[in-house]
Amino acid sequence: MPNALALEGVSHSFGKLEALSRVHLHVEEGDIYGFLGLNGAGKTTAIRLILGLVHHTSGEIRLLGAALRRPRPLEAYRKTGVLFEDFSAHEYLSGFDHLVLHGQLLGMSRSDARSAAGLWLERVGIASKAREKVRRYSLGMKRRLGIACALVGSPRIVILDEPTNGLDPRGIADLRTLVLELNRESGVTFFLSSHILGEVEQLCRTVGIIHRGRMLAQGTVAELTGRGRRRRRLRVAPLARALELLRSAPWCRAVDEAPVPYSPGDRAAGDGAPGWLQADVDGPDVPRMVRDLVAAGVDVHEVSEASESLEDVFHRTVSFAEREDAGLGAGGEQA
Repeated sequence: MPNALALEGVSHSFGKLEALSRVHLHVEEGDIYGFLGLNGAGKTTAIRLILGLVHHTSGEIRLLGAALRRPRPLEAYRKTGVLFEDFSAHEYLSGFDHLVLHGQLLGMSRSDARSAAGLWLERVGIASKAREKVRRYSLGMKRRLGIACALVGSPRIVILDEPTNGLDPRGIADLRTLVLELNRESGVTFFLSSHILGEVEQLCRTVGIIHRGRMLAQGTVAELTGRGRRRRRLRVAPLARALELLRSAPWCRAVDEAPVPYSPGDRAAGDGAPGWLQADVDGPDVPRMVRDLVAAGVDVHEVSEASESLEDVFHRTVSFAEREDAGLGAGGEQA
């Protein structure tokens, strides 16, 4: 499918500080994409670049097929909905009037903006408070209003930056339902930045992990967590011999080196050192796999299920990157 959003080798610096380094990111049309990273990882910078609030130093950004160059592609932005983490509303206006104003700023007629405002206030669950001043809204109600602002123009792609901030458990569940409904009914693409990894795992189909301005991993939730596959993770030595045997075994459907070592301190195998691999092997064939590996002179140090939670994947990936940056080996020793 075509990409609703693509970053190709994008870098950006603030003076001597490199906030993003050759970032490649692809969001297919109709996807729900989770953008994950610690505070300061580069998520907000990437979002500002996508929205044209900052101009990237190098690389290319494409939004709904349009390259983000000067002059800005206004039509692409008109089809983009946004909720910023620090969203604030005009507190002297009612929620309804605020949303009507927002629709008119997007180019809608006043009549269309009023119709859309009523619809989206209903869908985000604050229609009963539509005529109240925003200053009387709770934090959760203001957040719901911000979500309505992101959707009022019937966008093709919606960028949500920490959308659950200020929402109670019911509000989070309502947001999840709304995103899934819009994605299913209208094919709306969502690009979601969030710290709540459990929520991202429930909602998103694809995720990307960014750390210190670098993309560490990108793929479907199923691919990264091993969900839905009979994936086994093995720590073996020598790695090359194990890969050769498993690739020729009729009971092994697929095998590859693990993209990120299972233990944060482990490095890729070399010179016969233990290394990690992943193999698609049914449960009844696991004992045979171990016997065949040992018979071929392969030391099998560990065999485990490859499926993990998204939180496990995130922390393992980031921890490994931090150790690599610090030049640390397994157990924290200086390499």
